[in-house]
Amino acid sequence: MPDTLKVQEKAQPLLKVTDLAVRFGEVRAVDGVSFTIAPGETLGLVGESGSGKSTVGRAILQLVRSSGGTVELDGTDLGALNGERLRTMRRKMQVVFQDPRGSLDPRMRISAILAEPLVIHGLRDKTAMADRVRDLMRLVGLHDDMADRFPHQISGGQAQRVAIGRALALEPALIVADEPVSSLDVSIQAQVMNLLADLRASLGLSMLFIAHDLAVVRHISDRIAVMYLGQIVELAPRDRIYAKPLHPYTRSLLSAVPVPDPARERARKRIILEGDPPSPDNPPPGCPLSSRCALRRELGDPAECEKRRPALTETALGHHVACHFARE
Repeated sequence: MPDTLKVQEKAQPLLKVTDLAVRFGEVRAVDGVSFTIAPGETLGLVGESGSGKSTVGRAILQLVRSSGGTVELDGTDLGALNGERLRTMRRKMQVVFQDPRGSLDPRMRISAILAEPLVIHGLRDKTAMADRVRDLMRLVGLHDDMADRFPHQISGGQAQRVAIGRALALEPALIVADEPVSSLDVSIQAQVMNLLADLRASLGLSMLFIAHDLAVVRHISDRIAVMYLGQIVELAPRDRIYAKPLHPYTRSLLSAVPVPDPARERARKRIILEGDPPSPDNPPPGCPLSSRCALRRELGDPAECEKRRPALTETALGHHVACHFARE
């Protein structure tokens, strides 16, 4: 994988998200999220169910409209676009959904599913389209004889390969992969992850890889952002966040990841967060983790955690954390 910090120094971000907010009524699904993705970079976005990570992905794609902040792709503010201008811009960004079967039309053959983006955008004649479909099938590891099958006639892993091929049809610069392996068997997950990594390397793709499992994103991401209650609480290069997690929530997540060494696994101490996450329609005024934080209890329950929301602050090169008391 490329040295992410060097990539960022050499190029302007492909994607720039600034203070993104999404509300559904009183529910603050996303509450002031900011990050960038450089050309050729993969950012892993991790968090538990309900943290807002999938809503971030949908807001980037303009599948849901933001309540505040901006999303810029190649310097263009996507929130300012609509109609044909937005449709044209969407050729540069595509999505791979969590449920491959649910995202494929059961009445369409695989060849038609792969050709659909080309038809919608009017990019190919019939001969060129057939050639492109064959190229896409080979690119994602599908045999030509699958072209006439329907989604129910292929496996879940093959269906996700079709979904990935469809996302690549328009040669996008950015892929939003929303938990693309979570519905697959463990044996198939590795194959799809390897496929995404290979495609990223060969095509120079940028990717937002959304997952709830830190072990999954480790093998494909350059940097990792951890979300909790609609906010990013830690953002760092991949190796650093695994070696030196600073936020109590990140430490808790990592403590739950199994270690493939029985002796080390037995000696490890789990960090348990007590209680339940606050409701997103009534978040606390201070740190979103304040009511569950083990570090806060260790420090004697400082009142500042409840009163003031910590900013996402750079504590080391490329390592940002939103915690009043996080230390290396």
